[in-house]
Amino acid sequence: MMEIFCCERMETEALSEDQKWKFIDFDLSKRYFGIFQINTPYSIEIKHCPFCGKKLPDNLIDEKWDTIFSELGKDFLADEDGNPPKKELPPEFKTDEWWKKRGL
Repeated sequence: MMEIFCCERMETEALSEDQKWKFIDFDLSKRYFGIFQINTPYSIEIKHCPFCGKKLPDNLIDEKWDTIFSELGKDFLADEDGNPPKKELPPEFKTDEWWKKRGL
């Protein structure tokens, strides 16, 4: 399995808590890397490190929801009327625990 952070600079930027200057979007639970778009809360996914050029690990966005639905069902989504989900996601799905446990 590939290391999550390819270089020290990427790790520093991805884990930075300085929201004013943060430009790397990193979500450990989805193994997602992105670069924030100017003046928006949205990011564009990146596949290579902007600092050292190494390929980043693939994101697990689809795998996360496929795993949730196949193992736990669909009670974790809002319904068609916009009502909140019937159940809260287990804590493991809020971290990297779920994908490490499954060898992803």
